[in-house]
Amino acid sequence: MNEHSQPYSFSNIEARSELLFRKLVAKPQVRKSRDEAIRQNIIVEEAMPYKPTEEVRPPMAQLSYERFDVRVSRGEGNQVRTEVLRAPDSDDTEICLQPQEIFTYDTVSPESGPATARNLRPSENDADILGATSSSSRATFAKTLGQILLPGRCYDRFLRSWDRVQQKNRGLRIRLRTEQTELAELPWELACIDDSCLSLERYTPLVRYVETGGRSPGSVTVPGVIRLVGIVSKPENTAALNTTKERKQLKQALQGLIKEGRVELEWLDHANLTSLHNCLIRWGPHVVHYIGHGSYDASNKGGRLAFESPEGVATNTTANSFAMVLKDSTVRFVFVNACESGHAAGGLAEVLALKGMPAALGMQTRVLDDVAISFANGFYTALSNYFPVDRALVEGRLQVFAEKSAGDDDPYLHPHWAEPILYMRAPDGQIFDEM
Repeated sequence: MNEHSQPYSFSNIEARSELLFRKLVAKPQVRKSRDEAIRQNIIVEEAMPYKPTEEVRPPMAQLSYERFDVRVSRGEGNQVRTEVLRAPDSDDTEICLQPQEIFTYDTVSPESGPATARNLRPSENDADILGATSSSSRATFAKTLGQILLPGRCYDRFLRSWDRVQQKNRGLRIRLRTEQTELAELPWELACIDDSCLSLERYTPLVRYVETGGRSPGSVTVPGVIRLVGIVSKPENTAALNTTKERKQLKQALQGLIKEGRVELEWLDHANLTSLHNCLIRWGPHVVHYIGHGSYDASNKGGRLAFESPEGVATNTTANSFAMVLKDSTVRFVFVNACESGHAAGGLAEVLALKGMPAALGMQTRVLDDVAISFANGFYTALSNYFPVDRALVEGRLQVFAEKSAGDDDPYLHPHWAEPILYMRAPDGQIFDEM
């Protein structure tokens, strides 16, 4: 390890904020009181409330990230091969081999009682979330994931990269590539490094990356006005969801930008592929947000969404059909807020990324309705404050953690925050362009 490397820890955010503040106020042109500096968003740690005025407009980049690309694959025998492909400290590739049995993760829910999930498949317990049977076993599993993700010299590269970007007040976007299905299906979003949950830290968002056969990654950035279409599907023969609450919160989160003319919002009720296709032709939306039921067919390795037939009942639309309609359209980002929409190996978000979508967000397991709504609210609130998609992902996770933790500081007691999964091929997550 580099002798100048410091332990990777985010436990003292306030101290680092004070240090950044002292560096900034030491310059004559920014001599301001600390309270005034915070109001003007000089210290950027928390999302500031949106105020639609020119004088207080939040900066376009609240926190910029540099790439830390990691690939995990199956080696010979029982070995796992971890490669650092790209990092801020060097362009050299680091390869680490370690003996590790590949295992599947038990997703039996530790919770009980009635709950509504956004899933098409019948289940004895709809409250199926990422989790083993206890918080301690989940924490142990999270540490194991962290050891596989960043072992030995790869961990040292991470520390050196962290030191470098920290000096520039930037973060590290961890882009994970997985070679085999058994690895892709592991919930890497739970990974713990030095007692820190990577996916809950604003400085280290973890996103998935997939190869697309040489197709260049597109950009999520939209010049000018962003058009967002909300798709609402609630077939009569599926469990009722609180779509009204999610619609209301999404509109509230974007209200300031709508009034300012930065965002246009339209809804498709009783949606199906035909109405979505017509919307793409007629309006050319940039963002698609789906509210409804989803599932993953393990036998056929494919995701499905429940759209509405003319008779009002569910029609199972495959991930490939959904992606085919959206491919090469005006859409830059898709959020499928439904169960198992982020499942690896043919899930909706992954297929969208494989078809060239710059960024796609889904849920990797069955998700509770209130969790889905809570995450969407936190995500779009951050997005409306000009945060990039990967930073908004973290803010959505933190919103779920805050609501589900009930004051407990153990993140693995209720790990609902790990359910969202972002596939991102775009080099930057900033949706809003400078105006």
